Amino acid sequence: MTREEVLNIITTNDYSEIDRNFNQMISLSEDNNELFNQMFKKVLFKVACLNNDREDLFKSIKFLDLSFHGLSKLPKAVWHLTHLTRLDYMRGNLKVIPKEISLLKNLKTLCSSYNLISKVPKELGLLSELESLWLNDNSISKLPKELGNLEKLKELSLDKNQLKKLPKELVQLNNLKSLRIVDNQLREIPEFIFELENLESLSLGRNRIKEIPAKISSLKKLYYLGLQGNPLTKISENVNELNLITFNISHTGIKDTRFLNDKLQKAKI
Repeated sequence: MTREEVLNIITTNDYSEIDRNFNQMISLSEDNNELFNQMFKKVLFKVACLNNDREDLFKSIKFLDLSFHGLSKLPKAVWHLTHLTRLDYMRGNLKVIPKEISLLKNLKTLCSSYNLISKVPKELGLLSELESLWLNDNSISKLPKELGNLEKLKELSLDKNQLKKLPKELVQLNNLKSLRIVDNQLREIPEFIFELENLESLSLGRNRIKEIPAKISSLKKLYYLGLQGNPLTKISENVNELNLITFNISHTGIKDTRFLNDKLQKAKI
């Protein structure tokens, strides 16, 4: 099957044609051609909207992108995609992540940024294979403590929400390498963060944080620390014990940085 033939199928509503050629489509979906992959997303969207009696088509789908469709809820058929490893739903009108998300046991990446999400269900903590969670630009003010059960999580991105604090149970995220909570309402760096020994990148810009405490030195693997746009008044000299490549404290209340060692002077933005 050629890309042109797939395009012809995309332009029709004949699901029997999708059925007959689905395996070949899946094979072609591994193509690195970006334009073709954009076309294939449309096929996947049609498949996701099929009735539940077409579950035989769902078994091979590992990646589903429903971004830019403007839906206020996900199609029920999505919960039958038990082999799905990545689900993207960005720039839509989703207000709540459905608790049925827990049915996607093999999910490794969930991207649901640029929506209207105000509630994150505790069932999200049942996704034991999840490695990347992106919930930027929503209306989230509280996270469930069950997110601490995501032992394989490596990336957590929560920029542009309304978070004032984070559940202490996130201390259990021992494999977390990147944590982003830019443009929120944090007044201090959460204590549990200093116990995330594998953390490499910490982005907390544009919050309400006033101090970088001495415990920051416990993050031995940290190479990026971003606190730009915070009303900082105090930075512990222990920050000199870090091996930072980038140290962003621009647009803060800190003017005198002579206490920083030569390495951090070069890393400073």
